[in-house]
Amino acid sequence: MGRGEAVSQERIARVEVLSGGTLITYGVLFLLTAVVWFFWLYQAYRALTLRPDMSAERTPGQAVGFWFIPFVQLVVP
Repeated sequence: MGRGEAVSQERIARVEVLSGGTLITYGVLFLLTAVVWFFWLYQAYRALTLRPDMSAERTPGQAVGFWFIPFVQLVVP
């Protein structure tokens, strides 16, 4: 396809479908990554509470929950 040639509506529709599928895939992967991250963070803080020689300032629930409160997320960690 050279410069200045018109693009068919079929090709435009195909690109829109592919870009929409890519966006959905990235969204699903982002959410999956977030779930894995929060699961790991919860487990790490829980492991700290199980060791007698180490202590965590926060509970495992607080460690995960503070990520959902914008101002606290900036101050607490």
